[in-house]
Amino acid sequence: MNTSKNNDINILDLPDEMLLIILSKMDMVDIFYSLVDLNKRFNQLVFDPLYIHHLDLRSKTFKNHNSSVDNQVFDQIRTKVLPRIHYKVNKITVTLPFMEFIFNTVDYPQLHSLSIVNFQQETLLQYLTSDVIFCRVLSDQITHLKVEIKGGIIGKLPKLKCFSLISYFQTYAYDKRIVPLLRRMLNLEELTLLISATRIKLPYIDGNHLYNDFLVQMPRLNKFTFSINTLIDDKDVKIDLPSNDDIQNSFIKIGYQHVDSYANVMKIGGRCHAYSLPYQFDTFLHLTNSFRHDNFYKVRWLVMSDAHSFEHEFFKILSQDFPFLQRLTVYNLEPQKNKQHSSTLITFAEVSELNLAFAHIDYVEEFLLETNIRLPRLTILGVKYESLAMVTNNFTNDAARFNCSQLRHITILEPFVRPENFHSYFPLLFDLIHKQFTSLTHEIEQLIGAYVNVMFSKTKRTHEGLFILASFEPICERNYLRSILRDAYVNLCLTAIAWSRTLLTKIEQAMNVFKLNQHIITLGNFPLISKLYNRTAKALLVYEQFLLARWKEKIDA
Repeated sequence: MNTSKNNDINILDLPDEMLLIILSKMDMVDIFYSLVDLNKRFNQLVFDPLYIHHLDLRSKTFKNHNSSVDNQVFDQIRTKVLPRIHYKVNKITVTLPFMEFIFNTVDYPQLHSLSIVNFQQETLLQYLTSDVIFCRVLSDQITHLKVEIKGGIIGKLPKLKCFSLISYFQTYAYDKRIVPLLRRMLNLEELTLLISATRIKLPYIDGNHLYNDFLVQMPRLNKFTFSINTLIDDKDVKIDLPSNDDIQNSFIKIGYQHVDSYANVMKIGGRCHAYSLPYQFDTFLHLTNSFRHDNFYKVRWLVMSDAHSFEHEFFKILSQDFPFLQRLTVYNLEPQKNKQHSSTLITFAEVSELNLAFAHIDYVEEFLLETNIRLPRLTILGVKYESLAMVTNNFTNDAARFNCSQLRHITILEPFVRPENFHSYFPLLFDLIHKQFTSLTHEIEQLIGAYVNVMFSKTKRTHEGLFILASFEPICERNYLRSILRDAYVNLCLTAIAWSRTLLTKIEQAMNVFKLNQHIITLGNFPLISKLYNRTAKALLVYEQFLLARWKEKIDA
């Protein structure tokens, strides 16, 4: 090689933008193994958030992941890479070799997308049934999931006798995914379906479609329980949508007598809901004004939505038809037409959760004023702040106190400033907040103690310390603290100040241990530890100042 100054071209002479483009074309696994800790410049590039936000662990390098070379690669990624990038990762694409440790090494607090590639069905099933951490990530974090199964689509399922598919989300996959799947179940004896399907410029899913799509291929089927919502996306309503009588007749024609349905034509197309009787599900979705009166003793969650207003008398019918309802969600932006309610008082005796966040203020008034509806068990409320403030007359209206008196949680999506009498109007809300606050701080104290004692043994990892320190943040939100420190609760201040000083001392002790440990100081993520400590300490000091100020105000008064 010619090493003269004129002819020697070093890759590090290229600008960062060009190097990142080159890295993006290369195998990420090879880059992690070859370039990490090679020099400071490469570390900055490899750990750039734009590069590692998608952790792509597909690799053509591995043919035998039990080899010594492959194990060295795994160890490098597990010990030197993941602890330094886990808090920046938004998406992971993973194959089998890495699946064995990817979710058991670190947490990924920003992860929301996961692609599982080139897996055998049996192997994937093992992870889904036995890997607790993997299952927790799927249920708590993942909003986008892609699975590629090795070996292609399976054939017929002749031994399958019973199948149930329950989905609460709207899907476009009915015709291309669900129907082909059901057609493979030739000897099915029991079938349960709860689905909400969107079809584009196609008719409702009625008895005729169910029969032609898959029922005709299930000669042994003796029990079919279903609740099928169809949303037709056709803004110009060019297709001829059947009437509700047509839908009923379509089920009678194929031998299903005990079926009910309702259908509505809308500006964007139409909606139809067909379900077997007696109704067997605990959830009833997309109920409209066209709903047909019946008994729904098993339903615990009801979701209502319509382009036309829901009136007081309609809620009276629902309280009778759904006597054991526990959760109620109302989607309706149309104001009520008849505001002069009858003298009939409605009671939803079991409703504990009410969501009116996407409802007109008339429905907030309908449900919160006890002159209209009584909700003796209501503990959770979702609502717009403006609607809540207006209906309660800035939290002074006695007519809404009964239905609000048991509230322990209020979800308000938009930011707002709590007025002076907010917590007195919702007495249990502050009590619960304080109880959770006390419990959380006690738990953190225990974690800190254990962390200081065993953190730096060989069996512990630095990322656990980061996780513990990060857990301080929810209790150190300054705006939140300003909003809950009211005169009525100043008597809590002295205890809280003492706790703050004690906890601050404990984390100072933890940082002293950090600084005395040369191994920890030399780790790449030690600056993050220091930053978290400084932010936590500052928040605790500000917290103490808030408490002390409120206590002095009380004394001076």
